[in-house]
Amino acid sequence: MLPGEDLRISLKYQPALFDAGQIGALGQRLRALLRRFADRPDAPLAGLDPLLPGETSSFAADAAPEQVDVVESIALAAARWPDREALTFEDRRLTYAELDARANQLAWALRERGAGPERVVGIAARRGVELIVALLATLRVGAAYLPLDPDQPAARLRAMLDEANPVIVLGTSDVLGALPRAAGKALALDDPAEGLARAAHRPATGCTSTRPTRPTSSTPPAPPAGPRARC
Repeated sequence: MLPGEDLRISLKYQPALFDAGQIGALGQRLRALLRRFADRPDAPLAGLDPLLPGETSSFAADAAPEQVDVVESIALAAARWPDREALTFEDRRLTYAELDARANQLAWALRERGAGPERVVGIAARRGVELIVALLATLRVGAAYLPLDPDQPAARLRAMLDEANPVIVLGTSDVLGALPRAAGKALALDDPAEGLARAAHRPATGCTSTRPTRPTSSTPPAPPAGPRARC
């Protein structure tokens, strides 16, 4: 910017990233925004339209995302791309089909223990495959989840558990062992006798909640060629 009676702005850009037309349009939008600010100096900046006439409706149509339920999106992806990699953590990998099946199986186990809409499921697991499966399963039955960080003070965790009163606490053995008042309601996902291994005997499909669902597209967004998510 150069001082003087007129405000002059020079825009520099990387030709490898932008072309002259894009920068020209950006300059026009900036000029229009400054004029609107001069006309309404008391207006909050967030209330000023940064677009050119005719652009607002076009940008709104292009930018408005479809409301996609993450659980349904994973299920649709599993149906369309079952063998594509969805999740990777260290040396463990799950395809969309595997991720969807494990979330479904655990969801059945949660439902059997009373989890569902208007109920709370505690989740006490560090970053890893079990954490993602637990989150998806909880969402699938329509329950709310309560994240329990084992690094929080014991008194804080006890207060959270007392207030939320979860119907069950999911987690890994090392984390659950450090939680106060989790015994009796806990399900260790890495325990072969009780966790995901036992849940594997339940159906891999069909467990859905009675919660209201939002409109979703019948076609999930195409996943990238590489891993969909990393823990």
